[in-house]
Amino acid sequence: MGRPSLDELTPEARAAVPIPDRVDVAYASYASCRPLNELPFWLRPFGRIVSGDSDGLVPIDSAQWGEFRGVMHTDHFEFVGWSLALSNSQAKRPFDHFRFWTEAASEAMAAAENTIS
Repeated sequence: MGRPSLDELTPEARAAVPIPDRVDVAYASYASCRPLNELPFWLRPFGRIVSGDSDGLVPIDSAQWGEFRGVMHTDHFEFVGWSLALSNSQAKRPFDHFRFWTEAASEAMAAAENTIS
């Protein structure tokens, strides 16, 4: 990992080697975002250097692919269930990742059924 891996993820690198969409796949995306003061302390240095609103690692603009379905109030790791910061009801932490991904999967399955029918 480290700097060479991160350099491959810049907007410039992605534009130089685009990832083609498949015509038989419906793409949808979500983004996550927390204000800098709500990020876990070890994500804050990254949050300071990422341009625009972000989840501490990925800017909202970079998280969008296909049908953009919205921004969740969570940091990068909470989005997948790793809540590494203290619980805080005012900051809506921890993010209920299980409920979110269960609903997202249900919506994707329903959309697939409608496409097949």
